Amino acid sequence: MSDEKLVTLKLQIPETLRNAFKGACAVQGKTMRDVMIAAMQHYVEETTEQDRTKDSGK
Repeated sequence: MSDEKLVTLKLQIPETLRNAFKGACAVQGKTMRDVMIAAMQHYVEETTEQDRTKDSGK
């Protein structure tokens, strides 16, 4: 990760989902933080690509 300034993201999710996510991360030897960052990066890349595809079709 870069030297970019870090910010806090706070959200409420069901406790059962949080516990399942925490367990899944632990099994993979990853932190919840790292998995969430990767998921967010993937989402941004995917939606950016979709936007580019839509724009090129105009």
